[in-house]
Amino acid sequence: MPKMIRRKPKTPHAYLYTIAVRSSAQGQGLGRALLAPMLDACDRAGLPAYLENSNPRNHSFYAGQGFEHVENFGPVAGAPPLEAMWREPR
Repeated sequence: MPKMIRRKPKTPHAYLYTIAVRSSAQGQGLGRALLAPMLDACDRAGLPAYLENSNPRNHSFYAGQGFEHVENFGPVAGAPPLEAMWREPR
């Protein structure tokens, strides 16, 4: 079983697979706008959210959205590490 599957939380949660903003458009609130509807839905449902951050530079962005560091892990041998992050509903 791949490490990513084994590491996913067992408790019910929303899994945020991927978002991206072109580097030339970063810093304009687009990432926040992409996440907001999902995080609002999670909050209304009382559901935590989970993601794997693939870029260490994005840690502060996700932390600013309420995500907390869980762990760093390598999904497969030789791959860059991922940062598992968790956000409790608000």
